Amino acid sequence: MRYQCPCCNYYTYTVPPEKDYGYICPVCFWESDKHAKFEEDISELNHGITLSEARSNYQSTGACHPRMVNYVREPKEYELAAE
Repeated sequence: MRYQCPCCNYYTYTVPPEKDYGYICPVCFWESDKHAKFEEDISELNHGITLSEARSNYQSTGACHPRMVNYVREPKEYELAAE
């Protein structure tokens, strides 16, 4: 079973994001941060941005933070929908 990334919404997580601390999504480069529980909490693991900012960045640049664009990839077919 796969779970959605809280930033890009692709199914890149193999466990729920809230349980996979430190996992970095290969599609958007968002890193799971159990300390940032709400969309507007600043995530130190994600360069001091909020999840809301990361989502906006992903929509405009293809990565959770503009500096991460070189590290991301397109989603694989099996990551497009739940299994």
